[in-house]
Amino acid sequence: MTASMSKSTKIATIVAKPFRPSQASVGLLIAIALVASIYVGVVGVHLYLESGQSAAPAQFDANLTWVRRPVGELTVAIPTNWTGPVGLTETESSWCLGQPEEPNAIFNVLHYASYESLIEDMDVTNLSRTKVAGQAATLYFGSVHGTPAGRRSLVVLDDPRPDGHRIGFLCFAREDLWAELTPVFDQILNSVRIGK
Repeated sequence: MTASMSKSTKIATIVAKPFRPSQASVGLLIAIALVASIYVGVVGVHLYLESGQSAAPAQFDANLTWVRRPVGELTVAIPTNWTGPVGLTETESSWCLGQPEEPNAIFNVLHYASYESLIEDMDVTNLSRTKVAGQAATLYFGSVHGTPAGRRSLVVLDDPRPDGHRIGFLCFAREDLWAELTPVFDQILNSVRIGK
């Protein structure tokens, strides 16, 4: 920096740089998020918009109609204008907004032993603790590359099911639709009920 820069210019230069956590700091972020969620408490799931801003508290959109769908041992409310369910297995399902071949958005209920490949496929920009249906979970948020490129939140319950697998929820939307669809994803995640 030059000597002619004012303090406000120096601050603006520092603040303008995007935050990209290194692999070494991810563990620290998890620890901080865990402590914060224990101290503050977590009510509902809130996905992230630009720069880690939380979306508005989820309330069911009066303009959408919803239907409750069973998936394995849980139920979830999905907007009726979404295509699906496409049953992947008895404990997994998928819904999409738009054409299934080229969806604008996707919501998946997953039942995996490991979520590493999905996490590795993301450029994770935010990692936090949350709860789904009253159960502790980890939320991974970031962008995905490929066709179509967009944003993704992956929420994985901490406790495995009796078969050793963990329930996960994958929310994906095209980059240009993420902000608009975040409240819908929040509503879907907040509708999850485990145990029919």
